[in-house]
Amino acid sequence: AWLLEFLADAHEYDQGIGPVAAMEYGAQRCSLDMDIYITDMIAALETYGFNHAVWAWFPEGYSQWGDEFLVRRSQDLNDHQDYTDTPLLRALAQSWSRNSLRPSNVTFVE
Repeated sequence: AWLLEFLADAHEYDQGIGPVAAMEYGAQRCSLDMDIYITDMIAALETYGFNHAVWAWFPEGYSQWGDEFLVRRSQDLNDHQDYTDTPLLRALAQSWSRNSLRPSNVTFVE
């Protein structure tokens, strides 16, 4: 509920002036219940019909430092391994599975 209230001014802008997009949102991967936050944020953004893009940061040399926002890592900031299944990745995959439009030049691999 607080996310909807937080985004209410942007929704008012969207209705009166023009489209709104949340181009980068997220939190450090060690944040408590990050997957729930991302699920709730996406739901709030989509309730208002906003376009959105989660922040996935991949700086050069990220494997040993600067990976606090890397969605392929666990919540343990001392763990620098990539994983294919984390709570955050599952939350994002569930959201993305609802997408019905895809760029025509993208190949999806299973």
